[in-house]
Amino acid sequence: MPTVSALRASLETYRGLGDRPADFGSFWRRRDAAAEACAATSTATELPSKNLLAAYSRVCVASTDGRPLAIRVIEPCTPGPHPVVVMFHDLGRGARGWHHMTRFVALGYGVVALEARAWSTDVTEGWELGPRGLAFTQVIDDALVSAHLALSLPWVDASRVVTWGEGLGGALAIDVAAVLGKRVWRCAAANPMPADFRGAWESGFEKGAYAGLRTHFRDVDPTAARADELFSALAYVDAMFFSPALESRLLVGVGLDNDVSAPSSQYAAFNRATCEKALISYPKWGHERINDFEDELLGFLNDRQADKSAV
Repeated sequence: MPTVSALRASLETYRGLGDRPADFGSFWRRRDAAAEACAATSTATELPSKNLLAAYSRVCVASTDGRPLAIRVIEPCTPGPHPVVVMFHDLGRGARGWHHMTRFVALGYGVVALEARAWSTDVTEGWELGPRGLAFTQVIDDALVSAHLALSLPWVDASRVVTWGEGLGGALAIDVAAVLGKRVWRCAAANPMPADFRGAWESGFEKGAYAGLRTHFRDVDPTAARADELFSALAYVDAMFFSPALESRLLVGVGLDNDVSAPSSQYAAFNRATCEKALISYPKWGHERINDFEDELLGFLNDRQADKSAV
C-alpha cells in the first residue's frame, strides 16, 4: 500500500483515460438551450415555514423530457439581490433538509436545491442509443433546468451563482458550472462522481455511480468486446470532460480512503480543469460528509480562498 505522500504525488498528475468527444460542447449547448426553455414556466407553492430569515417554497417545473421536477427554493427575507447556492445531492441520499440548507442564509445566500427524481442509478442504462439515450444524460438535464430556474428568480444576483454538491451531486455541480460557463461564479464539489469511467472500471471501482459498470460487464458484455462503444457514450456524461470548460473558481474535497468514488477519478476531473482552483484531500476520510471541508466551503462562499495545501 502506498504512503499518503506517494498516493498524493501520483494523483497530482493523473488525468484519467480517454479523450473528450469532438462534439461534446455542441451536444451540451443544444441540451442547455432546451433546459433553459423548460425553466421559463414553473409553479411555486409557498410553505408555511416563513420566518424572520427566509421564505420557503417548492417549485414544480417540467424537464426536457416533459416529466415534472420538484425544486426546493429558499429566499432570504432581507432586501436583495442575493447570491444563490444551487445544490445537488448525492446518489440515494435525497435533498438536504430545509433546516440544514437555511445555514446558507446566514451568509446572505438563497438556495435552489433539486429533488432528484428516481432513476435506475445505472449509468450504462440506454448506452446502445448513444449519449442521447443515456439515463444519466437526463439527470444532467434536470440539474441544468434547476440552475436556469435559479437564474430566472427575480431576487437572485446573477453575478454570484454558486453550484455545490456531494458525491453524484458534486459531479452535477461541475457539469452544470461547465455548461453555464461565465454564468457561474463559483463551483464546489465533495467526492464528485462519476468521472473517468474507464479509469474507474480499470481500477476495479464497482460501487455507487460505478455499480452499473460491474453489472454491464457481467450480464451484457462479459468479454468487454464492446467496451469502446460503451465508454464512447459515457464520455458525454463524464465530469472530467466537463471540467476543462469551467470558468468559475473551483473547490474540490477528496476523501482518499474512499471505496465508492475513486480518488483517482476525482483528481482526473480536477486536474483537467484550467480555471482558478484548489483541492483539499483527506487521508482518513472516505465517501462521507467531511466536516472540515464544509467549513472550507463556508469560507469559499464568504469570499475567502481555501488556505490549505492544494493536495
